[in-house]
Amino acid sequence: MSEETPEALAGGPIHWLQQGRTPIGRGPRGVVRLGSAELLDAEEAGKQRVLAAFPSLAPSAPATIERRSSVLLETDLGEPSAERLVPLFPRGVPTPLSGSLSELLGQVEPAGGVNVTPLIRALRRQEAPLPFRPRAAAIQRALAQPLTVTLHRGWAHGAITAARLLSGGICHWRRCGPDRIQQGDLAAVGSLSDPAVALCALKWGWRFDALRAAEALIALGVVAPSGGAITLTAQAHSGLSPRDLTRILGCAPGTVSHRQAATALGRAKGLTIGGVPLRVQASPPVTPRPDLRFRQPRGRDPRLLLDRYHQGVRLDDEARASLTPQRHAEDIARRLPGQSIVDGFCGAGGNAIAFARAGKRVIAIDSSTERLAQARHNASLYGVTDRITFRHGDFFALTPPADACFLDPPWAGGDALLQQAWAAGQQHYRRGMIKLPRSFSVPDEAELRVYLTPEGFPSFVTTEWGLGAR
Repeated sequence: MSEETPEALAGGPIHWLQQGRTPIGRGPRGVVRLGSAELLDAEEAGKQRVLAAFPSLAPSAPATIERRSSVLLETDLGEPSAERLVPLFPRGVPTPLSGSLSELLGQVEPAGGVNVTPLIRALRRQEAPLPFRPRAAAIQRALAQPLTVTLHRGWAHGAITAARLLSGGICHWRRCGPDRIQQGDLAAVGSLSDPAVALCALKWGWRFDALRAAEALIALGVVAPSGGAITLTAQAHSGLSPRDLTRILGCAPGTVSHRQAATALGRAKGLTIGGVPLRVQASPPVTPRPDLRFRQPRGRDPRLLLDRYHQGVRLDDEARASLTPQRHAEDIARRLPGQSIVDGFCGAGGNAIAFARAGKRVIAIDSSTERLAQARHNASLYGVTDRITFRHGDFFALTPPADACFLDPPWAGGDALLQQAWAAGQQHYRRGMIKLPRSFSVPDEAELRVYLTPEGFPSFVTTEWGLGAR
C-alpha cells in the first residue's frame, strides 16, 4: 500500500460517509477529508480565523493530525459529550425544549421577541399567492400555541465559517447523524420538516422573508394552510416520461398535498427540458417552496464521475465539469448497440472507458492533445487501453467507420456546434446518440432521455437515431 494513499494515512480501510467537493470518511486513525490542496488550505484557514474570534467553539472543532497535499487526517470527535456539544440555541437551554411559540422564538438567536404587525404588513405586500390569509388574530393565536422542540446538537469536521454562525458566536447545525459527521448547516433555508429548523426559519423569515415565515408557521402546525387538496398540472416536452416527470417534481401531477404542490412549483421554476419550459400550475394557487437539494452541484464528487478517482484519475476543471458521471456513462454504454463505437468528442474519457468496459471497441477522438492524454491515462487505470484507439483530430474531418457513434460536443461551443455535430453523426453513422444540455431544443419526434441526479435534478438529455434497427 502506497504511503500516499488515503488508506495509508488513515491507518487502514476507510468507511466513506459524505460526498461533495471534500469527501469525508472514517479510518482507524481518525477522519479523512479529501480535496484539492487549495480547497483544504482555504477551509483550514477559515476554521482557524473563526476559532480565533470565538474560542468557545474550539472543543467542537477536530484537531489536524496529519496533512499530505490533498488528504487531511483529523481527530475523530467520538460520541457526543457535554464538552463537545455545539448548542443550537444558547448554552443552558434544556433539550427537549417546551413552551409557547412566542417563548421559543425569544430564545432563538438573535434573542428577543417578535412583533406581529410588521409580519402582517409584509405578507399583505406580497404579490405571490399566500398559503393562508394574513390576520393578526390568527398569528397571535399561533404565538400562544404550546410546542415541544427537540434541539439537535452536533459538531463539524472541516471549516467553521461565518455562514455557520448566528449572532453571539453560536454555531448551529441541522443535525448530527449516527456516523458522527455533520449533515449540513441548520439555517433558515433548511428543511422545514424538522421543527427546530422551522423555528429558526420562522425567526429569520419574520425579519427578512415573510413568505418563508408563513411556510414555517404552517410547518410547525400552528397555522392551517388555506384550502384542502391541491390539483397539480404540468406541461413538458412530449418525450419526458411520466416517471421522470414525477422524479423531477417530487410528486406525480394530480391531487396532491399543499406541501407537495409547493415543492413541485419550486422545483419547476425556471426549468427547461429538451428546449421546452416545464410549466406547473396549482389550483388553488400555492406559494412555491424552494428545495435546496434540487440543483446541479457546483463541485461534483469526483468519485461519482469515476470511481477510481483517488487512484490517480486526471481531470482538469473543464473535464471535471463536463465528464459524464460513471453510472450514466455505463447506462449509455448498455443502450448504444454495436461492437465498435466512435466517441467523437472523448474529453477525459469517461464515456470511452464505459464503452470499453462493456466489451466494445472504441475509437476515441478529441482535438485537444492534453485531453487525449488524460483519457489515455484514465483508461489505463481501468485496464482498457487495449480496447480504445485514441486519435487526435477533428471529428468532422475524421468520421472513421464504426457500428455506431456517441457524441458529447463541448457545450461552450453553443447550439450551432451541437446541431452541426448531431447532423454529422446522422450523416455518417446509421446508429448513434448525442448528449445535450437540458435546455437544447429537441424536436418532439426525436427520442429523448433525461438523466437525473439522485435528488431528481435533470443534468442532461440524450437523443438517438437508428437504435431500433438491430
